[in-house]
Amino acid sequence: MTFKQTSNSIKGWVRIFCLCSILFLPDCKKPEEKIYVQDAFKEWTLFQYGSYWIYLNEKNSRSDSAYLYSYPLTLFYKLPGDGKLYELIIFQVLNIGEFKLAAEKDKSIMLILGKVRGYALASLVTSGLSDQVSTTCWVVNRYDSLVVNNHMFLDVIHTRDTFSNSITDYYFAKKIGLIKYAIKNELGDTTWSLLRYHVVQ
Repeated sequence: MTFKQTSNSIKGWVRIFCLCSILFLPDCKKPEEKIYVQDAFKEWTLFQYGSYWIYLNEKNSRSDSAYLYSYPLTLFYKLPGDGKLYELIIFQVLNIGEFKLAAEKDKSIMLILGKVRGYALASLVTSGLSDQVSTTCWVVNRYDSLVVNNHMFLDVIHTRDTFSNSITDYYFAKKIGLIKYAIKNELGDTTWSLLRYHVVQ
């Protein structure tokens, strides 16, 4: 083999090597940034399979139970014009509805769809964040402690939702969940308060 032939052969192998390198290079695309539901927010809102709550209807003295019958499902979604991925956690609570915990740009929120309808809690609601959860929901008050059915709950956040011609007040206790909710609409007033519970976080 002449020097020229050897040189051409080497060039051919170099071209093949370069082509293979291009084809099999790892994807260098920058990974999308993920925004997660805040850990502290989950202490009021995220519970696991096996959790249950028993509530008293203060109007007719009847009790009703609610329990978490599905494991939380975690997804990610995008906001229009924003390349980031935002965490969305969904779980089902029998006799209350579907709970959705979502990360947003500056806060985390929870939306309840079902028997109790409405936004329910702003993230931490501290560090300068607004008390406004949405156009129809806001934080009314925070309590170091609140007594419900002769039981004292600590670190309680009270929110109010005015969705669809009704007013609903929610009371969430840290590491317990929803301890009380009162609904006012054209059908009348109803208040449910927590009697017993078992939570798994």
